[in-house]
Amino acid sequence: MTEFKTWHFSHIGRHAAYKQDKGLKISTNEISDLIESNKLIPWIEFNICHLDFWDNDAKRVMNEEFAAIENCHDFDLNNDGLSLLMTYCFIFIDHLPSRTIEDL
Repeated sequence: MTEFKTWHFSHIGRHAAYKQDKGLKISTNEISDLIESNKLIPWIEFNICHLDFWDNDAKRVMNEEFAAIENCHDFDLNNDGLSLLMTYCFIFIDHLPSRTIEDL
């Protein structure tokens, strides 16, 4: 199992900020839909950056972690999905995911 590191999330956040600066747009509702359908990780890999530091099990765990954050927190971000994604990354930097594939 891949151990989650703070730099994983700063890597995603930094690339999301770069893509936002270059004009990439996605709504918070679209981010929510991607999370609910377990498609956020593939979307990040296609649109934001590669996640080669995670194996398939870690990516499955992260799908669950993103869903847990979305269901437990309201950050009052209603328009910009990339801002929401970066906020999730900040939360993960502060509190690294603790689930394992065995927890799923």
